[in-house]
Amino acid sequence: MKNSYFFLLILSLLLSMVALAQPGTLDSTFAENGKFMLSEHFNYETTQDIALTEEGKILVMVNSLYLVRLLEDGSWDTTFGNQGVLKVLEEDAGKSIAIDDSNRTLILAFNSFYGIHSMNLYRFLQDGTPDNSFGENGETNVGVPNADNSLIIQSDGKIVIAGSDGNQSFVHRIKDNGSSDHSFSGNGIVLLNDLPKSFALSIVQQPDGKLIITGTSDSDLFVIRLLEDGTTDSSFGSNGITLIDDGGDEAGQDVAVMPDGKIAITGYSQTSAGSSFLCWRLLTDGTIDNSFGSNGEVNLFTGQQISSGYFIFPYADSSIIVGGVIYNGATDDPVLYKILYNGSIDSTYGENGAAGKTFTCSKSIEINAVKTPDNNILICGTKADNGDNIPAISKF
Repeated sequence: MKNSYFFLLILSLLLSMVALAQPGTLDSTFAENGKFMLSEHFNYETTQDIALTEEGKILVMVNSLYLVRLLEDGSWDTTFGNQGVLKVLEEDAGKSIAIDDSNRTLILAFNSFYGIHSMNLYRFLQDGTPDNSFGENGETNVGVPNADNSLIIQSDGKIVIAGSDGNQSFVHRIKDNGSSDHSFSGNGIVLLNDLPKSFALSIVQQPDGKLIITGTSDSDLFVIRLLEDGTTDSSFGSNGITLIDDGGDEAGQDVAVMPDGKIAITGYSQTSAGSSFLCWRLLTDGTIDNSFGSNGEVNLFTGQQISSGYFIFPYADSSIIVGGVIYNGATDDPVLYKILYNGSIDSTYGENGAAGKTFTCSKSIEINAVKTPDNNILICGTKADNGDNIPAISKF
């Protein structure tokens, strides 16, 4: 009888460990049961972006351009700035960050000076001081009037930014020293002339060096592919462009290349009836992949107000994890879904196929994420707390 009791106890403990390790659950080894709140330092802030250093430290940017650095376990990196917090810029509003192979931090930021709007790119050394080898004293103007989470570092170290002037989209490629790359469209900037009333929202590089950009154009989702020299790849879609119209206002918020070369996009479609968090997949030539979901599309959630996908991560088994926000009737909840190769939702992920609801967000505030080397997901977002906005991080 005693042996049976101990057997059941051990079995119960093992089952508990398996449950805790189930994909889509919070990582209890990170911070406080998988969650970290920056309420100690920040109120009325929004969390803009997150990135990982080469050694796995976590860098988080809030919009007033503080950088916060944490260790892998979610504790403060006290060697950085003032006990893990560093103010890097005074006047700009942060949009996106990236970390290069030399552990230098790139910050894409918006500046408004006496009504003149500009996007600037800054590079900082590992200790947070400006990298004076980049541009002028660590700063360069990117020539794109407005951009969001659309900053990448190519495999060759060159930097690419996509954005818009409010009517037309641009793509700008910059060399390691901060100057425009003239091998890209002659002056470093490509105007996406065939996309009226457009805003480029995300960009990714294919293994062959081609660039894929997504966003919205005249209320339709667009995907365009550029060759390495900046010219439009005419073998993709229709003369280099694929447009998706679901009968509302559509936008691609993030784009990723699958292991087999197919292209996955997440974003939204909004109509007078509501807003849908969607995912689409294209074949390598830019045509709709009808083997994915329903005619190349998966509807993850539809609600009365803004619900949208914001990031997408492909995995080696050809599944994808997509994240975004869904409207809960008052505020937004961050959410993660795992989608299998055929477009079905993996019901074993999280709770009945959904994870991520660890804090509530103010409406219309986006979330961002990064995939760790061991395939976990770190989400950064902004918790709504009795009128305050508090930067929040969760690890799944």
